[in-house]
Amino acid sequence: MEKLYETLLQLPIFQGITLYDFNDLIGKLKWHFEKFQPGDTIIKAGEKCDKVVCVLSGSTSFTTESSSNLYSITEFTDRPFIAEPYSLYGIDYSFQSTYTAVSDVTIGSFNKLSFLTIVNDFLICRLNIINMLCRRNQMLYNKLWVDNPKNDFQSKIIRFILLHIENPEGRKLLRVKLYDFANLINASHVNTSIALNQMEKDGLIRMGRMSISIPDAAILKQKFENKK
Repeated sequence: MEKLYETLLQLPIFQGITLYDFNDLIGKLKWHFEKFQPGDTIIKAGEKCDKVVCVLSGSTSFTTESSSNLYSITEFTDRPFIAEPYSLYGIDYSFQSTYTAVSDVTIGSFNKLSFLTIVNDFLICRLNIINMLCRRNQMLYNKLWVDNPKNDFQSKIIRFILLHIENPEGRKLLRVKLYDFANLINASHVNTSIALNQMEKDGLIRMGRMSISIPDAAILKQKFENKK
């Protein structure tokens, strides 16, 4: 129980909760625990988001595809997290990404009724939820308004990647054809290829067949900010 308490404290909804409130909360929530092996699909994009899914341990990846299916981005994490809590309500309450186990993974989930219990009975959780949603909204807003004064080809590539990722840290994988990618960043095929090859020489990315691997998005972000 103590290990679960320490894990839940790493999730944004439960940060700051006392041990006393934790014991009360555990008694009120109807948890459902599941285990997944490497390669198993935890959640598939398009599935109805009718519960709160907490990844408690293990390494996972989540892949988001464009509506045109021209490209997809996969992000990797080994931290506990809540899968798309913002998809619980709104116009489209379905999961936007597909979540896959990279290692042995344990998740805990509870339904919307239990979620409302948290909102109603625990002030700290209610404030955490408001803060979490506001923070994400601010991050998305700021992304749209980031200027790219130099507008060189490397900056276009980096800005495209940063605009489409959820977490600006860690390993990412962009799957896209070079010709399609050039069109997406409004550049020629040749200039896009030259810029990507230079970025690979600089150790920022690794090129693959119809894929671009980013070892650490934080380094890309730093380079983009230095170009301003």
